[in-house]
Amino acid sequence: MKKRAAVIALMIAFTASLVAVGYGAFKIGRAWERSLMLYYLGIGASSREPQRAKRDVVSLRKALIRYHSCCGQDQWIAEEVFPGVRDGFYVDVGAGDGVIQSNTKALDDMGWKGICVDPFPTNMASRTASVFKDVVYSEPGHKVTFRASGFMGGIESLFKSTKDWDAHRKAGSVELVTTTLDEILSRANAPKYIHYMNIDIEGAELEALRGLSLGNHKVGAFTIEHNWEEPKRGLIRRLLESQGYMRVFGLDRDDFFVGSELLGVPETHPHAE
Repeated sequence: MKKRAAVIALMIAFTASLVAVGYGAFKIGRAWERSLMLYYLGIGASSREPQRAKRDVVSLRKALIRYHSCCGQDQWIAEEVFPGVRDGFYVDVGAGDGVIQSNTKALDDMGWKGICVDPFPTNMASRTASVFKDVVYSEPGHKVTFRASGFMGGIESLFKSTKDWDAHRKAGSVELVTTTLDEILSRANAPKYIHYMNIDIEGAELEALRGLSLGNHKVGAFTIEHNWEEPKRGLIRRLLESQGYMRVFGLDRDDFFVGSELLGVPETHPHAE
């Protein structure tokens, strides 16, 4: 009887081990599946062939990192643009929720530092970023009506996405005074080199860029929401191209840009391993 019980216990332990190994393989496989999806969408197109082996090793090491963004922005930055960087700096304009659909939460978890800007930020307890409760515009001291509608919050006069207008219209409004990215970076004593800047502020992205002196701060990569709005989307692209940035692709409602010095020269990244 005891022998039979021991055999049954051994079989249960063996089965549990197989389940655990299978689950781990499933998790890694799903992470790799997402990496391959991003690669074939063009996210890895700027990397040089000699760097692929290094990138694959980095991707494997990060396979179990939890990414939070809705369209892979954080994974693109961590695995394609700045693989190996552990002390990067970011600026997240329109950070909204600090975890849900966050483009920068995973960067915090990797050791990056940064700035989150939002008039009404939420869920920031787990974040290491400096939080600025400001509304960003092209000039400081400008009074605006701001609709505080969660992920859809923004300056009323610049909000143009009819798809989300109902949620925006029903939200409470408040009068706020604007600041600029130049002012925020100065107050935060931000470094001259900013690895990554995300701008997602429901129609005010172009105005935010107009308040950023790219001669004072160099940005490695941008992700910028455009909501398919023209001519705003084209004007954003022309403004950044005039400053030496290149749009590498678009995904959903965001355009992805990198500085020309990074295209095909990943080993020049500051602080890379």
